[in-house]
Amino acid sequence: MCQRDCQHWDPEAPVIYAVTPTYARPVQKAELTRLSQTLMHVSNLHWIVIEDAVKKSSLVENLLARTNLNHTHLFVQTPVPYRRKGSPRGVEQRNAALRWLRKNKTMNDKGVVYFADDDNSYSLQVFDEVNFLLSWNWNCLKLDAGSFCANLFFLCYGEFCATTVVVPDGGGC
Repeated sequence: MCQRDCQHWDPEAPVIYAVTPTYARPVQKAELTRLSQTLMHVSNLHWIVIEDAVKKSSLVENLLARTNLNHTHLFVQTPVPYRRKGSPRGVEQRNAALRWLRKNKTMNDKGVVYFADDDNSYSLQVFDEVNFLLSWNWNCLKLDAGSFCANLFFLCYGEFCATTVVVPDGGGC
């Protein structure tokens, strides 16, 4: 794990955990570089990159080191039966990131998980919205799911979203 030391990190503020599954392919470096360039503009971000592989690759390791982003680099290979065309991709990798969070974070660690695939582009406005939601009262949206306690916020972005955010009635919200 790399701890970033710059003006974009406030140890008292909630963290955005951006989870990115990735796999070896000709455009992998370009995709991760593009995504990292966006993430470098986000305050209090911890990037969890999980390779679909039997070990960490030097390509991803070196790229992460150059970004100077707070990051965790993991790997887990997708089992053979799930590598078929048409099967969902990145499930094992996302689950590995959630296991890492369960092991390394507690209910007192404020943050939000954001699944950021490496083949997508992201507007900084999305992360501004996340930071806005993180400024709310932390007792509003707590969830205990299968012995994993996390402060969860639900973001909706795009044409299928309502223009207002609905917050459940809960203690002091």
